[in-house]
Amino acid sequence: MHNSISQGDVFSLKHQAVRDLAWSLWGRPFFTQAIPNDQKSNFFPLDWDWIMVLDQQPDRLHDYLERQNTRLLGTYFEALWTFYFSHHPNFEQGYFNLQVSDNKRTLGEFDILVKDKQGRYFHIELTCKFYLQWIDKQRETLWIGPNCGDRLDIKFHKTYSQQLPLLHSPLGQKVFRHKFIGADTQEVQQIAIWRGMRFPDSQWFHADQLGQIPVQDDNQLRWLIADKQLWLSPVLIEDAAKLNSFEQIRKQVENHFQQQRPFTLMLVGLSKQPENNHWQQDQQYFITPNHWPQGKLSDSALTPLRPCKPPL
Repeated sequence: MHNSISQGDVFSLKHQAVRDLAWSLWGRPFFTQAIPNDQKSNFFPLDWDWIMVLDQQPDRLHDYLERQNTRLLGTYFEALWTFYFSHHPNFEQGYFNLQVSDNKRTLGEFDILVKDKQGRYFHIELTCKFYLQWIDKQRETLWIGPNCGDRLDIKFHKTYSQQLPLLHSPLGQKVFRHKFIGADTQEVQQIAIWRGMRFPDSQWFHADQLGQIPVQDDNQLRWLIADKQLWLSPVLIEDAAKLNSFEQIRKQVENHFQQQRPFTLMLVGLSKQPENNHWQQDQQYFITPNHWPQGKLSDSALTPLRPCKPPL
């Protein structure tokens, strides 16, 4: 089971950070099926009233994010969740990015340990990732990160074979009991929370395949190469001057991939909403270098698939 907040609800919020927060907490699930240890809807129910109040007075969210390391998308995502556990009235005690060490050797880290006002304890591991579908030479379906630095089956395996079990290791139990005096790790609900998106092979294109993207009339659809700070929640743009025609985008993409080390781009198509006088996300694609993918993660013979398979 998953909480759900509609895309329309997200577009009704005025502030980007609040939209990102709402989507990160209660937006579309990464997996279409339930996965082990994913029961967050039972414990962290959608609180629209709290989000609406925050959208009216977002300063505490903005101030909190300014004090965090949010340069990378993953750390920004984590900061949104830690804000929730730090500021929502249902939680009373929380620890974030808590290291588990054996002398000077770090064994792992708890993303979040938290206690709510009902006396329930949670160990939460957070993942925010984007993956593109690739069929390799062995006809295996792989899901690879945009810049070929990670792969879904490897990340999934690490979450369930290393990160969650850390709590029940002797040192993990010691760290937990030091923070929550009198509590036992057997009482803890462990939850893996995944956000991001999987792009099937119909939703990403090599740079020289840009012409295969279905293009509508520029009066109905405009385009944007999305910076990473726009990857979390559906994109809303009020200033049409920030958007481009598809032909303008084509030239920007060509210029980008003529550089020596171009990285993968996210391309967003936005449709006009006359009633609100803004443009909102309608389509989403990744555009990769022509040689994508590269490296051993794109070949299951070189990096075999992990034994636990994500429920895709």
